[in-house]
Amino acid sequence: MRIGVTTRNTLTSFDAGAGERPSVCDFPGCGFSCADQSNMARHRQTHLTSRGYKCTFAGCGYAAKQQCTLKSHVLRKVRTRLLDKG
Repeated sequence: MRIGVTTRNTLTSFDAGAGERPSVCDFPGCGFSCADQSNMARHRQTHLTSRGYKCTFAGCGYAAKQQCTLKSHVLRKVRTRLLDKG
C-alpha cells in the first residue's frame, strides 16, 4: 500500500497491488494527487487564473473557474429570487 496526498492536509492510501497509480499535479508546490485523470483535470482548473464562466444575471459580476461552481451560484440566485417573490 502506498500513501498519497489528496489535498494539502489529507492523506489517503492507494492499493499498489490493484494497479492504481495516483496522478500527481505538476503545478509547483501543489502536491495534490488522485487516482484518475478526470479528477486531475478538474483539479488543474483550480490553478488557472482566468474565470471563464460568467454569471448572466443582470448586475452580477460573479465569475467562476469551473462550470459546476457557476451552476451552484446560479441555483442559489434563482432560489433566493423565488423566495423573495414568494
